[in-house]
Amino acid sequence: MTVTPSTLTDSTSTPANEAELWEPSVIFQPDWSSGLAVESTWRTDIVAAQSAAEQRRLRRPRPRLVITNPMPSFKAEDLLTGTMAMYRSSDARALAPLWTDQAGLTAAVSASATVLNCDTTYRRLSPGARVLVYEPSNPTRPETWEVGEIDSLTDSSVTLTAGLTNSYTAAGRVAPLIEAEVGLSQSGRVGANHTGGWTWVALERVGPMSLEPTATPGSLPTGFDSYDGLPIFAFESVDWVRGVDTGIQRPGKLTPLGLAEVPDVDGPRAALSMDVDVLALDREEAWAIKRLFDSRGGRAYPLWACTPMTYTLDTVGGTTRIDVAAVGESSDWGKRPYMFVTT
Repeated sequence: MTVTPSTLTDSTSTPANEAELWEPSVIFQPDWSSGLAVESTWRTDIVAAQSAAEQRRLRRPRPRLVITNPMPSFKAEDLLTGTMAMYRSSDARALAPLWTDQAGLTAAVSASATVLNCDTTYRRLSPGARVLVYEPSNPTRPETWEVGEIDSLTDSSVTLTAGLTNSYTAAGRVAPLIEAEVGLSQSGRVGANHTGGWTWVALERVGPMSLEPTATPGSLPTGFDSYDGLPIFAFESVDWVRGVDTGIQRPGKLTPLGLAEVPDVDGPRAALSMDVDVLALDREEAWAIKRLFDSRGGRAYPLWACTPMTYTLDTVGGTTRIDVAAVGESSDWGKRPYMFVTT
């Protein structure tokens, strides 16, 4: 398999001007009880030969985020406000909070201040990006908030390009913002007593205004073992309650011939597919997983994935041979030419 890096550069697009971009007039916090979904998507062209060899071309230098934000059930007085906000998102690009990467202030800040003390590690914050600064005084709709632009940052603070308009207590929060494309379709629900809610699907605009990847595509991420220049994903935090869906995929086709079919297969063997839910117990673990897949550019660059189906070793014969219990035909082991041994 060969990989051709993207030839696109960030100079292919420019940030929206004030006439094109809608800075929201209202902010609704997500409904955490139903969950918030954040997808990180890359774009890869794949050309496969009958020998099963592939050429993959990375089409974007940065991932594209898709945020599905379920807003809480509105009070009657907020429902019209939320409805008009959804109408506005279909007319102009909008700023959408990335709530999963928000950070709490560690000290109060006054109006005109430019430095926000907060933990910026394991969050998608970078110079030039916009942030939402708000006071969570209302559980559904913050009343005091504003938008700022990051000038610089350290692990413990963010410096804005301009001073704040409002003051914030140590309970205040900072959340990165994405520039969302015009939303062609949004969904909501109206219930009794004129209450209801909306689900806002924000699709990040592609270009230099996109948030930066957590790792350079094609690089070897830190914190992972590697073999032959590729990182190893060992599935150490699998959700075993749900389990792992596995399958065997063999590229090819069945050509009708008479009363039966003739198989025409590609490559020397089938591939094992796995659908795995990986649990992250804290932000650091989640960031490591995100960094691993950003370093692969989505599907552009390969990695080693250890199957959760294990075999017990009988003996270890020196450094070049291992003995395992007899499982299936000995010739079947040739279909799996690589082994991962752990203790």
